[in-house]
Amino acid sequence: MAERGPDGRITNLVSVHNRNRGHSGTHFRSIGGKKMSLFGGSTEGCASCSGLTFGQDPLSGAALIALDSPMNRKNPFALLARLNVIILAALAMNAAAQSTRSLSVDLDGDGSLERIAWEEFATTEDQGTFLQLVVYDAAGKPRWMGPAEKDTGNPLVFGEWHFGLSLPEIALDIDNDGAVELIAPAPQSDVSPTLFRILKWVGGRFVPMRIAALIESSPGTGKFAWTEEEKWDGTWISSFIGVNGDGSVQVNVFQYEGGETVSRGRANGAVTAAGIEVREWTSPLKPVTD
Repeated sequence: MAERGPDGRITNLVSVHNRNRGHSGTHFRSIGGKKMSLFGGSTEGCASCSGLTFGQDPLSGAALIALDSPMNRKNPFALLARLNVIILAALAMNAAAQSTRSLSVDLDGDGSLERIAWEEFATTEDQGTFLQLVVYDAAGKPRWMGPAEKDTGNPLVFGEWHFGLSLPEIALDIDNDGAVELIAPAPQSDVSPTLFRILKWVGGRFVPMRIAALIESSPGTGKFAWTEEEKWDGTWISSFIGVNGDGSVQVNVFQYEGGETVSRGRANGAVTAAGIEVREWTSPLKPVTD
């Protein structure tokens, strides 16, 4: 979904997901102006696509994203294009951040770090790249391997697929039960709360536990609870950035309450039995503007 330079930074990025248009699905557009379409069909003549411009993400500076333009605002599909561009940009930035494709964590509490890696095992033209989960011990020997199946619905299979990314983001005890969980977003290509795949390390292997979102329980509280309820608006944790030395987590937060306003921020949060509670806003929620 994105081209990266030698340092892993994104140079070319998804421009818009516009599945309501008849001509195609997800469009790609390079910074140089070349246009492509994932599912076939030209983007030429599509006002929602040709009206998009490009700029640097003001929050992280790590990627280039498509922004709204005066021309695009007049188009009836402008809001769809604008909102989905923001979501896809965030997902692509996460992929760049995880370009090493591994996490190190003590899975057993014995003081030795295991390495959790996700390794490419297949690429298909119609779906994209598939990644297998592999756990290595401290000596570098494989300890456990997940299935090498080309099944996008299997929570133990990860990938950089045409319709969305699913790559591990963090590994820690997310519910304070003493076991380590691996957290990865489920594939996403629209504006809605991020659903996370939660895998627990049990008996020497990762076991799928649930798929749930972290949505703020009451506006303004900063308390994000795990829920399997389907919602399309509100304030939610869109991705995990990393784990701090004190065990708190760094997260990206999105807010959409209908209309044309989308807000985004970044925070440090404490892990609770219910979910994540914000302790500090490192970048307060603010509307995404041109």
